Amino acid sequence: MLNDSLKETFGKAKESHGELYFPEEIVMDLIAWCDRHNIAILGIEGFEWSQGRITPKLDLIADYSSLFNTGKDWVEIKNRSVNLSKSFVELNKLKENNLFFNFTFREFTDPEKKAA
Repeated sequence: MLNDSLKETFGKAKESHGELYFPEEIVMDLIAWCDRHNIAILGIEGFEWSQGRITPKLDLIADYSSLFNTGKDWVEIKNRSVNLSKSFVELNKLKENNLFFNFTFREFTDPEKKAA
């Protein structure tokens, strides 16, 4: 599954309640990985991880799910979500320590392939 691949590839990710949280220093690598593996990013949320507790940063939320309602093809949607995600991270380079990001992904599903 996707989470297993991400945990294996990005060993610095932390897990809590089945969700993966990626430290700020590897987030751009994660976005590039998504681009190479044809994975769109539906959203990003920032969190502070301190003393074993995770606290949401309500000013660090990006929602790209509306891209899927544009009627555009998969490649264009995926590329736009990746570019928006890069911009979001660059614009929000934080001065804080212990910043982690949680992502919501969507993998490409070929409508031509039928379930067996």
